[in-house]
Amino acid sequence: MKLVCLLIFISLGTLTMNVKGAQDNQLSQYYWENRVLITTIASEQELTSLEQQLQKLWPEFEERKLIVFAIYKERSFELTPQSSYSKQNIEEITKRLNNRHTLLIGLDGGSKAVYDSFDSKQIFADIDAMPMRRSRLEN
Repeated sequence: MKLVCLLIFISLGTLTMNVKGAQDNQLSQYYWENRVLITTIASEQELTSLEQQLQKLWPEFEERKLIVFAIYKERSFELTPQSSYSKQNIEEITKRLNNRHTLLIGLDGGSKAVYDSFDSKQIFADIDAMPMRRSRLEN
């Protein structure tokens, strides 16, 4: 019931949150098209705060081809402005995160950076320093 209320509350914003199932697509579906950011959320308030931060900064996330997954109570949430529903494998995300707070995965599927907290400025700086991002900015 609590999760249903949370989903209804968050879906009222401009971003939509999609609950992901366990037997679904792999992270590899995003490689070479998107960077993936996986973060752990400890509370409903933190999830709401992240959603609000993404609303404000979404053009910068989109410019960097960045998709955000939040892990909360053993469920995966994809936070995007699109209403399309694409499922994600929670076991793969959890294994890839490996008990860390936040993980950045590059376009090539490799782990690029680990963070102790969700710091969008640092994440953007790290992405902007990546060779593929720099070459895109130069063109």
